[in-house]
Formats: sequence, structure tokens, C-alpha cells
Amino acid sequence: GAEGDSGGVFREELKARALKICQRLCISSQILNLIETEAHLEVWSEVLSSSQAFLLNLARAFIADPEVLCVNLPNVTLEPSVGEEVYSMLREFVMDRGVLPSC
Repeated sequence: GAEGDSGGVFREELKARALKICQRLCISSQILNLIETEAHLEVWSEVLSSSQAFLLNLARAFIADPEVLCVNLPNVTLEPSVGEEVYSMLREFVMDRGVLPSC
């Protein structure tokens, strides 16, 4: 029925939002393919670098859209352009909640 259709639309919108976030964080299509294949979940720590794992966890946080997000040293191990994008996304996150960023 209509309820099933709205759930499918919501999932597609969420998937599109998640993909956009991952793309902004420069998460490779190879990593996104791993996410789609749940069989690889237990070996992610063996497959991902610390930077990739950080970006994936940050993407998960942005996708969940929490009210509060705590991030320690968000760009220490990242390439400068990726670090700048992370800071840009964090500023947007803060401003979307009506708070002026201090960075």
C-alpha cells in the first residue's frame, strides 16, 4: 500500500543523502562497495586506513544527524583538501543548529 511506498521513498532519500555525504568526505567507491556488502563488516579495521575509518565514522555521524557531535582533531591525518571539507561540513552542521561556529 501507500505506507510501503513511502518507506521505500524514505530509504531512497536517505541513501541519496548518505551518498552525498560520503562523496563530500571523499570516501572512495571501493569503501562504499564494502559498506553495501555486510559480509565485510568484521574486517573493516583490516581494510581501512585510520583516515578512511575516521571519514567513514564521521559520515555515519552526519547521516544520523544528531543534535550534538563531538569530534577530536578532525583533520590531523587527512589530506588538506579533505580536512578543509570536513571543517566546512562541521561548520554547516553547527550553523544548521542555530549556533555560530568559532572556527
